[in-house]
Order: sequence, then C-alpha cells, then structure tokens
Amino acid sequence: MESTDPPPFFWPIGDLPEIGPVPEILHSTYLEGPFRTCAVCEERLDDGRVYEIERVFRGREPVFEMAICLACAAKVASEFSRESTEAIRTFLQDRLTLRLDEGCGVCGRIATSGRGRTVSGIVRRGALVLPMLTICDTCEEALQGLLSEKTRRVQGDFIDTHFPGVPAGLDRSPTLLLG
Repeated sequence: MESTDPPPFFWPIGDLPEIGPVPEILHSTYLEGPFRTCAVCEERLDDGRVYEIERVFRGREPVFEMAICLACAAKVASEFSRESTEAIRTFLQDRLTLRLDEGCGVCGRIATSGRGRTVSGIVRRGALVLPMLTICDTCEEALQGLLSEKTRRVQGDFIDTHFPGVPAGLDRSPTLLLG
C-alpha cells in the first residue's frame, strides 16, 4: 500500500518563519522578476504555498530556472527509487551546510569561481524560509552520480515534459527539498 504522505526526506519547512526577501539571483531572467507560478501545476505562488526556486548557471549565465511548489516537488520525488532517496539523504545529511556567503553548501568552495553552480531557495509569500543554497557543479555532479537509472529517467522525463529546449546534458530536478 502506497502512502500519500510526502517522502520523509523533505525539510520540515511548512512552519518556518520568513527570514528575508528573495534575492535577485533567485528571480526569473525570463520573467524579468519574481516567479509567479509553479512550473508543473501552474498554480499561483503568491497564495502562501511553499515553493522552491532553482537556477542553474554556467559561469554567470543562467541556463535553467524554475519554481516548483512543495506538492509538485513531492510528487516528482515520490517517483525516485528508494536507493536514490537514501543516497540523496545521506549525501546531504553528511555534507550539507547552509551558508550565508556564495560558497558551495557541500564543499565550501566559492561556487562562482567554478564552471557552474546551482542556486536554490525555499520561498513562501515572496520571502525565503531557509538561507539560499549554492551547490557547485563538482558537488552537483557527485550527487547526480549517486542516482539510480530509474531516478535519472524520472529526472529526464520531468525536464523533457516541463522544460523543452533545456540544454543537452542538464539533468536537474528539485533537490533542495531533499535531505
């Protein structure tokens, strides 16, 4: 019997206080400002729902961006294999540090000096509820390397369905909520 509860690896973020405005680095280039709707269900994000913003950069150039509500992120993550779920949880529990600078939350390297980085934030009512997280391309690749073939297919299908035209080889899915 399948549970309808979100997977146990989600941050307990529903009751966290808002800690500050969403920084411009988490604004949409395409929309020229804050994200307004979930990339999956297309529901408005200004109604108090919790959502994740994720932007991927190559150098200073954004190559991917999305906002996804907690319910849609949970649905995607529920399709991940158990092995991948455990690997993600272990990786982040053992290595993740929420930082107040632009350093990678996994290795500490200033991620802007590398080839690329993923910048994420958890938002409610236009305000962060956790510090912004940056993961350098090296640590993102290490995390992706732990995923099962099933989970990679789920991620690929997610990207293909909701983000046609994303650069080849960009294999991303909401990962900040995992941990």
